[in-house]
Amino acid sequence: MVTKLVFLVTKAGKPLRSAEIIPLLKDRQPEIIKKQDRLEKYISAFLNTAMKHERLIPYKLKGVRGNYYCLPEWMDEDGKLNQ
Repeated sequence: MVTKLVFLVTKAGKPLRSAEIIPLLKDRQPEIIKKQDRLEKYISAFLNTAMKHERLIPYKLKGVRGNYYCLPEWMDEDGKLNQ
């Protein structure tokens, strides 16, 4: 599942929030809705795993609730997004 999340962010070509990732995942795998009651919690666990293994990097934007998830190559040494 972590690989799928990384793939979705890569394919989008921009940082995504979990609220943006969930509909993309539903489109690609509609059967996931039937398997999981709380899709947000289910995805959150895999996002945390992706962050732990540094496959996705969280990015906090002031004034926006939650994190954007970025690929490591999109970040500089200071933890800022490359322009």
